[in-house]
Amino acid sequence: MKITFIPSTNLHKAAEFTFNNMRDYYARFAPDWDAEKVLGVTAELINYDIQVDSETVGVIRLQFEDDTCILRDLQVLPSEQNKGIGEAAIKKAEELALAAKAHLLTLRVFKISPAVSLYKKVGFVIKSEDDRFFNMAKPLNI
Repeated sequence: MKITFIPSTNLHKAAEFTFNNMRDYYARFAPDWDAEKVLGVTAELINYDIQVDSETVGVIRLQFEDDTCILRDLQVLPSEQNKGIGEAAIKKAEELALAAKAHLLTLRVFKISPAVSLYKKVGFVIKSEDDRFFNMAKPLNI
């Protein structure tokens, strides 16, 4: 299994991917969201398609603020989860963050998301929370 990260060239398709993957969360927490709204908040981010053996199975989106890299989105098809792809994507985010001289990788995740366990496994810690989200961070070694 060869995992690669390719800059996204079709942001509409990437937004549809995210919307479809997050459909249950949007239905529960943001029923007015659709793929166009996802595109609106992700188009200006650094977008990568996650490919396994040349087939797109996910997306990753980053944003940089000062010395922090924000992992704004990490989506992997349900059929491709628990195969190391998410962990590889986080490693790629760390590499990109370090290349940009970032000292911290942060993210926000739904408390009910199974991805919380992945983030903890790779070294993220909960810094704060609200009724829906954990705000997590991982220091980067420069």
